[in-house]
Amino acid sequence: MISQIEILKAIPREISHNMFSKTYEKGSQIIQPSEHNDYLYFLTDGRVEVVQLTHDGNELFINELHAHNVFGELEVFDEGFKTNAVIAKTKCTVIKLHRKSVFEWMKIDREFSKYLFEVIVNCYIKKCVRSDKLTALTIKQRLLLSLFNHHKNDSLDSLNKSKLIQEVSAPKRSLNRVLRECCDEGYVIYSNNQFSIINLEKLTNFVANFDG
Repeated sequence: MISQIEILKAIPREISHNMFSKTYEKGSQIIQPSEHNDYLYFLTDGRVEVVQLTHDGNELFINELHAHNVFGELEVFDEGFKTNAVIAKTKCTVIKLHRKSVFEWMKIDREFSKYLFEVIVNCYIKKCVRSDKLTALTIKQRLLLSLFNHHKNDSLDSLNKSKLIQEVSAPKRSLNRVLRECCDEGYVIYSNNQFSIINLEKLTNFVANFDG
């Protein structure tokens, strides 16, 4: 896949004049939920989290994006698409480009059109792969894998139960039962709405059996 760096280096001059850069502090909402968005975002530095807000106000984790990822592409092609919230998990810098300029760029640069197509297709593939992988695992395996990945990505402190329910794709009652089991077995502690790993070696060995 063509990299974002290559794409931005090759941007036509008449398009680059319409781009602008913006920096967001940690915790800022880059895109508000359920709003109309006219911009394609190139994440050039930092890490963001995409979440969906439920009717009862809970946040459901959708995806995490890092530097050189793109977001906002679906709204560019579908003006009726309602956004998910995009939140800066670290200090972030993005480059924004209005949809009109996106379409102009696509008309004059086949490589950019190919790049956007690959972004959308890869996003779809990741969702399918994740769905297939989750289906093959037990709730316990999915739960401990999620906690392990958050520890590895240094994001365990931002994990809440609503997000974990979304990642594990399990009913709340079932997740609570399995979480109690994992706590009793000495993998983790859940206290004051915070997850803590108490035996990393045991967790690593458990995850290694199915996440290779």
